[in-house]
Amino acid sequence: MVASLVNPNNPLTEAVLTDVQAAATVTGHQIQVVNASDEGEIDKAFATLKELHVDALIVGADPYFFTRNDQLVALAARYAIPAFYELREFAVNGGLMSYGASIIGHLSDWQLELLVLMFVTYLPEVSLWLPRRVLR
Repeated sequence: MVASLVNPNNPLTEAVLTDVQAAATVTGHQIQVVNASDEGEIDKAFATLKELHVDALIVGADPYFFTRNDQLVALAARYAIPAFYELREFAVNGGLMSYGASIIGHLSDWQLELLVLMFVTYLPEVSLWLPRRVLR
């Protein structure tokens, strides 16, 4: 069984799940959807995934999940759940694999400076794993 971790507060979740379910039907896989929208729910979601003995996890694309990169990667490793993520930053941080490009790699210099300022000001714990290119 393959699981998909999604944020139910994200307005794109329903559309993404429709596509995931369609792909699962074509490939003959069963999808277990698990919702999480805060740190505690993420912890509970991984405990549930472990109990379900899922074979793999697709972590949905979500801005909140991006800010919880360390937690998501650590829990996947702790529970030995092969997981893949939308952005390269998850794989750089120790995640198994990603299916997308780096969000940092597509930003101009002024966008990088703004991102660093936002992270250092509002989310200092996230700045610890930003690539060196951003923190120069």
